[in-house]
Amino acid sequence: MRRTLVMLASACAVGGLLTGGQTATADDLTVLSCYGNAKPYSKLFDVRYAPPTFPGAWFTTTANCADINIKTTAQRRVKVCFLPSGGGVVCQPNWVYTVPNQWTVVATNVQDGTRFGFDFATGGANSGQYAA
Repeated sequence: MRRTLVMLASACAVGGLLTGGQTATADDLTVLSCYGNAKPYSKLFDVRYAPPTFPGAWFTTTANCADINIKTTAQRRVKVCFLPSGGGVVCQPNWVYTVPNQWTVVATNVQDGTRFGFDFATGGANSGQYAA
């Protein structure tokens, strides 16, 4: 992954430009790296959690992103629940509202290798992508 980021940085430095004539920044490359490695999720009807077998199964953060991001196909209220190494489940106290088909940051500055799941406020089916 880090090699891909270096190659992207080199390509941008040689080319000098992103679309629209703007020079690439480190932040631009980080966003490309994070969202470029997004994975799909699916939330079943009448189930509040993703992954659907949560809390038995978990997503895991990577070095691709510093935050946990979600792109829903419909407006939703969502929060992240974490599986601490000491056991139990800890969920964020507040809901975050998503905008359909736009990336939303749900949790910030999350360590690589952290196991987590999404808790949705409604039981409606939903799918989309997450990047973490």
